[in-house]
Parts: sequence; C-alpha cells; structure tokens
Amino acid sequence: MNPSTEAPSRHPVKSKPKPPHGIADDTTYEYVIRFWPRALSYYQQTFLWNKHGANTLVGPDGMGPEYRSVVAINDDTLYGSAFVDLRDGPVILTIPESNGITYSLLVLDVFGNVVSVHIPNQPQGGVYALVPHEWEGPLPEGIPPVSVPYPVTIWNLRADKYKDGKNTIDLATAFRAGLRMTTLRDYLICPKGGATLILPLSNFAVSTKKDADDLAQHDPRALLDMMQRGVQDHSTYPMSTDDHNLAQQFDELYLAAKVADYAGDPKPMKAVTDAVVAAWTKIQANWKGSAGTTGWIHPTNFAQWGTDYVNRASGNEFIQFGNNAKAAGYWHAFVDAQKRPLAGTNSYVLTFRADQIPDACRFWSLTAYTPDTVELIPGQTKFVVASYTPGLYTAPDGSIAIAITRVLPPGFAPANWLPVDENQFNVMLRVYGPKDNTDPNNPPYVPPAITPMR
Repeated sequence: MNPSTEAPSRHPVKSKPKPPHGIADDTTYEYVIRFWPRALSYYQQTFLWNKHGANTLVGPDGMGPEYRSVVAINDDTLYGSAFVDLRDGPVILTIPESNGITYSLLVLDVFGNVVSVHIPNQPQGGVYALVPHEWEGPLPEGIPPVSVPYPVTIWNLRADKYKDGKNTIDLATAFRAGLRMTTLRDYLICPKGGATLILPLSNFAVSTKKDADDLAQHDPRALLDMMQRGVQDHSTYPMSTDDHNLAQQFDELYLAAKVADYAGDPKPMKAVTDAVVAAWTKIQANWKGSAGTTGWIHPTNFAQWGTDYVNRASGNEFIQFGNNAKAAGYWHAFVDAQKRPLAGTNSYVLTFRADQIPDACRFWSLTAYTPDTVELIPGQTKFVVASYTPGLYTAPDGSIAIAITRVLPPGFAPANWLPVDENQFNVMLRVYGPKDNTDPNNPPYVPPAITPMR
C-alpha cells in the first residue's frame, strides 16, 4: 500500500489456492490470518492518520461514496476518531454534555477488539486524562485519570443524527464540535485546544480494503513487509506468547526466503507468497461462506474475538471499527432468497413482518455497499433506510417493506427505498442497542431473506 503509487486493478483469483502444507507455507498462512487486522490498522495509523498525527480527533464534513478509509462506513452518526498513542505520556480528552443527543464511545485495540475503559460521569461530560496502564505521574487538579491498557488504541466517538425519531443533527454537530483531544503537554499550554478536525471527504478517499486486497493478490511481498512492520511496532498490543513466537518464526523464514531468492532460488519465496494468497482467499471465503438460511452473515463474537483468528481477520476485512454484540448487532447479505448474488439489474424487497422488525434501544438501519470494497455506492445521495428515517411507512399489518432498487418502484414511499446502481452490491443491517428479539443473550435474530420483486 504505497501511497506514492496507484494500486494495481484487482482481478479474481483464477484458481482457488490449496491449504499450505510446508513449514514456510503453514507459518505464513497462519501469520497472515492472525495479523491481517494489524495490517489494516497499521496502514490507517501510519498513512491515513499520519498527516494529522496521533491523539487528534478527525471527522468528515459529510458522508458519501468518497469516504473509503474505513471498511463499511455508515451514515447514521457523526464521527470523531483518533489513534490514541500514550507512549509519550497522558492525553487529555474533553467530552461535552450530550444535551439531547445520544452518543457512543468505542475503544478498540489495533486488532479490532473492544477495550474496556471507564469514563466517569457519562453522559454528563467532563475532562479526562487518558493515562498508560499503571501510570502514576501528576495531572492537573480536578482531571480524573482513565487507565488505558495498551500503548496505542483506536477511539471512536459517534453522535446519533436522530433520537426517538427526531432530527438531532444540529445538536450532534455541536456535540462533535465540543470534543477535544490533545496531549497533556499541549493541554497545559492551551486548555481549549485539540478540537475535532472536520475535513472534506477527499481526505478519506484512500480505500484501505482495496489497497490491502490488491497487495495480497498482486504483490504479496509488499503486503508482508507492511504487515511485518506493523507487528514489530511497539504499539502492537495485546500480543500473547504464541503471537510473539509465530511472529519470530515468520521473521526467520521470511528472511531465509529473501536470502534464497537473492541467491537465485525462488522456490522458498514462492511458497511464502502462495501462502499469502491462500490466507487471503480463506479470509474472504470464511465470511461469505458463513451465511445462514436466509442469506445473512452474523458474527456473534464481533470485537471480542479471543483466539478466533479466522473470524477476527474476516470481521476486520468486512466491518471495521465495529462494536461488540452487547452494543450492536451486524447482519451482512450478499445474496437473495435464492442464494443468487445481489445485483442492481434486479429489483428486491426486504419485508419485516411486525414480529421481525429489529428491536433496538437506539435504532436499526440498512445500508447498501459496493461488492468488493464494502463502500457506499457511487452516484447515490441516500445511503440508508432506518427506524429513524422520516416518513418510514409501516403497513396496516405492522410490517415494513424496503425496496432495494435502482429506481423508486410504484407503491413505495421514498423513505422505504434504498437506492443501488446496476452493479452487484451487498447490504448490512445494523442494530444499535440490541434488545428483545435482537438481544444477543437470546437465540440469534434472523432477518428475513431479500426477495426479488415480481
């Protein structure tokens, strides 16, 4: 993912790679699957965010297909995101009072796992010092410490655009404008500094997923070099003893393959690069192959992966900066009721019976995406149908039908229309604040199949 050159166009892998069987193959295969999330976050951390620096909240001035930096972005909330780096000391975070809006705070490690931090007095707001684990240095009077267990974490503050069916965009905008993040050193100089940088969408135009996928298929060595730098970076925590052993074993065999290749023996390097393609193919197939009976993919351990490395890789590949099951549910569909790929050359309807409408403490929403990069569909101005959508029509029997088509079909309210283009696409159902029929402690919620219109 060299920012100075354009990534090659992606083409389908012509033959499905076989599982690796040699030491170099097996080690590389496992290395890529285990550290794929770190390749994505390292690219974002060192290239996409480096122009603003760590400890700087950044958000777009709108939302649209131009936003490509985070996989499966949505148009439900206003974002303020940052890589928080505590290796040089505390960072001061100011959260304003919510004043009539709902907001959420999501903290992740560099592998996409939820990190538990305690922010006191939410949602009243306040000023907090984010400090390294077991840090005992002085802080300004009245600013409580918030212990963060890892040197680098990913922070996302999201303000909902609607609350209880009412438009709160102006209040959410004001809330985001009141967010502050800055180092302790800079805070002591300017306590009101560190406002969220609101930037044009063009600042988020680089596609993380496309670049990573292109490298995996067309330049595996470049992908491995970047992944290796990310894994060796001291901010890569948490890493178990097994993680460190795997990384060390890979470093040694990769160096040996480079030496052999330089000496005129390309076979060890070919084994390594073939294993990269095999691992990448496994990551794709694992996600798309896990669809249920109605065609929906639903990871139940999202952002709390443990040692489930394959699902962790697939989850980061298709949904980045996702919540755990308690905070949000995700359902992803690439196919219709007949298991055929969704394509804009057809017209579809998704009908929730009254008892199938997702229950949510906050809201549910449906978003359409491009097939390979999971980005908002170009050429559209409407990207979501949600429980908060003004004018959303509910039928007399309590059902809600959503048309997923290129053109608004007769008989559908504009609020119930999710536009797509003529290409293949996929859709994602999000439920923020799952409860009752979507409660993760109950049997998993199953959305209805997406049905072609007659």
